[in-house]
Amino acid sequence: VAAQVGRDSKGLDAETEKLRQEAAAESARRKAQEAQQTAEHAKSLQEGVAAQVGRDSKGLDAETEKLRQEAAAESARRKAQEAQQTAEHAKSLQEGVAAQVGR
Repeated sequence: VAAQVGRDSKGLDAETEKLRQEAAAESARRKAQEAQQTAEHAKSLQEGVAAQVGRDSKGLDAETEKLRQEAAAESARRKAQEAQQTAEHAKSLQEGVAAQVGR
């Protein structure tokens, strides 16, 4: 068994293995550096967002809110009036139908 000749070597030679390890170490170093830069960038973006306090108001100002409430009240009043008129009209139609005799 020890005297077998012509078999392939399954491992890499020492020089190739050394180059692969150096490339892997360089790749790991670059990835760590990129991760650090990304983290720093994200932190600066978060600080910028945090500094924008009160910039974008989500509510309406008092005058606009007052106008909207007045318009809503007027709309509700008109709807109630229309409902009353419709009910009165329906009642008069029912009375007319009831008054028809012999039909």
